[in-house]
Amino acid sequence: MRIRQIHIRNFKGIKEATFGFHEQFTVLIGDNATGKTTLLDALAVALGGFLSGVGQPSRAIRKDEIRTVRHVGQPVPQFPVKVEAWGAIEGFGHDLHWYREIKNKSNSEQGLRSIRKVGKAMLQQARMPQAESPEARLALPLLAYFSTAQPAENFAIKFKQGEGVEMGYRNCLSARPSAKEFLGWAMALEHNVAKFDRPHELALLKAFKDTIVSLLPDQKWTQLAYDMVQDDLVGVFQDSQGEKMEVAYRQLSDGYRRVITFAADLAYRCLQLNPQLGERAIVDTPGVVLIDEIDQHLHPNWQRRIITDLKRVFPKVQFIATTHSPFIVQELAAEEMINLDHSGPHESPKDLTLHQVVTDIMSVNGIRSHSFAQRLEAARQEFAALPKALTLDDYQRISDKLGEVLDGEVHDPVYQAFMERTND
Repeated sequence: MRIRQIHIRNFKGIKEATFGFHEQFTVLIGDNATGKTTLLDALAVALGGFLSGVGQPSRAIRKDEIRTVRHVGQPVPQFPVKVEAWGAIEGFGHDLHWYREIKNKSNSEQGLRSIRKVGKAMLQQARMPQAESPEARLALPLLAYFSTAQPAENFAIKFKQGEGVEMGYRNCLSARPSAKEFLGWAMALEHNVAKFDRPHELALLKAFKDTIVSLLPDQKWTQLAYDMVQDDLVGVFQDSQGEKMEVAYRQLSDGYRRVITFAADLAYRCLQLNPQLGERAIVDTPGVVLIDEIDQHLHPNWQRRIITDLKRVFPKVQFIATTHSPFIVQELAAEEMINLDHSGPHESPKDLTLHQVVTDIMSVNGIRSHSFAQRLEAARQEFAALPKALTLDDYQRISDKLGEVLDGEVHDPVYQAFMERTND
């Protein structure tokens, strides 16, 4: 599944706008309150059209998402509110077009016929009897939305397998990441593999664990297994000094848990939606994944590689993410970026220095600290007050001022000692 274009009208803070997306990775950048998360929410509304076709709870436009303007001191809702999308689903060659619209306070319209029709056809195919070659069916698309909220900590103690379509799409667009489902599933499979001879489940469990490890830098968390005593997924973690220790998922840092949540949640959903693909489900499942602030909790070294890693591990998935990180932006080609601060073409960030990315692409006024800018302005005012005809005292004042500036900016200990001796 791919979203090619979306048109938004009167949705949250967006009056009217149209956006197109790269087939594999698009990153939204821009200042706060420019509409990055709003665009992800609109995409979730659009993707919800497919869920309605496969009989799962959809994602409608909520009342609090209707754009309002102030008139005579009061909020006035703006109509019509519309989210309109164009895209395609693998196996259905022609472009699909669908929309949701609220025309006024009492009238709404859903132009979801085309996307629902595809969803119903895929659901019917997924429910074919085994004798009718289920491995030949089209892969159901993966859908997911990760917000900036922390994963839920109320992990599942019990897990009961339901229909894969329901399990794979449960809360997928809620924007509230949760470890509950994939941890409960891993626990159940770990138990079954230990008790019974089930090669298929062993292969799925291995693919699930391999996906997690492959997204972590230098394979620092390995030998994963579900520990029934700790009621958690546990692995061997290697620290920066090379020391190894057993560490549970919930004991890891926020950065590790966030990326593990990406990997584990997506792998789990792929395996639920397309069990006929076996361990290949993770690499062969298409879909659309939304990630708000993809750089959250990640060190710059990890930010530099996360996009490449996600492309490698989920090659058929279209990712649409937001970021404030220049390290993320520097990894992008021009066509993989939407800059909500500036319309029009940009140079490819891949070809720019980090300084150029920050100033030319992200519109940051210089890379010096705010305190440096304040000190620079104070120095300028000081020197501007000097008379044109300088006396010996004026030169001494200049020398003293330069000494103060350099004393605060230079970190060489020999120079520091020299300045202290001179000032004595």
